Amino acid sequence: MRILVVEAVICQQERITKSLNDAGYGVTACGDADWALAYWWQFRPNVVVVGYALGRRITEGEQLAESIRELDPDQPIVMLRKSDAQLLLEVSSH
Repeated sequence: MRILVVEAVICQQERITKSLNDAGYGVTACGDADWALAYWWQFRPNVVVVGYALGRRITEGEQLAESIRELDPDQPIVMLRKSDAQLLLEVSSH
């Protein structure tokens, strides 16, 4: 399974990526919506995990998810707020 992680906060991105890799998933990570959309077009991951706030615009993650859903309404997308990312990391470390 291929997972695309889109998270602007590098330490969060690295921790999420490591947790998913350790669980056996193939993960590619990036920090901005433009790169994420380009990757999505080329490789079509099975799941996209998106941080809600990317870069300077608070809603950039939400806009990325909407763009992907317009292209593929069936694409599984997980939206993460900061508290969600922390919970994911805590659960995966047990």
